[in-house]
Amino acid sequence: MFECYKWINKINGKAYIGIVLSPNKNYLDRWKEHQRDKRKSVFHQAIKKYKPENFQGEILSSAATIEEVKEIEIQMIAEHKTHISEGGYNMTLGGDGTSGTEGYWKEKCLPENMVEKIRNSRIGQLHDQSTKDKISNSLRGMEKSKTHTKNISVSKRGDKNPMFGRTPWNKGKRKNG
Repeated sequence: MFECYKWINKINGKAYIGIVLSPNKNYLDRWKEHQRDKRKSVFHQAIKKYKPENFQGEILSSAATIEEVKEIEIQMIAEHKTHISEGGYNMTLGGDGTSGTEGYWKEKCLPENMVEKIRNSRIGQLHDQSTKDKISNSLRGMEKSKTHTKNISVSKRGDKNPMFGRTPWNKGKRKNG
């Protein structure tokens, strides 16, 4: 059997509806996957922000085939109004799994001209000090993997280095005294 499930945020009432596409898994297995989601979906971000203990899950329906459970998911997302445009955590209208989230912001949520307008409105704008502090604090203590560190190192070599072709401020100066 394939399950259609719902997770409700007990703090703000927002919900997420999903499906289990493997007969060997249940909605609790999918819950663990949502917590470890590497794509950083809206639902994953909410779990991080509000903590897992503030969510309550339930099975809405079961189906014998994948096609049936996908149809149920589409109906439930519409019925429970869990799409992000209606204040929920679902990034798609359902039935397509996570593959439907590719290019979500461009295709599903905002028209192309609106995306371009927003992008252009931010060009040249600088963050104020309070925003810089928030960004700095959110990144503080975050450990980088060895691969990430190596990639940063490679990206700053040679003519890609911001100091390439320049004389450092403390080189070539005479010391007085």
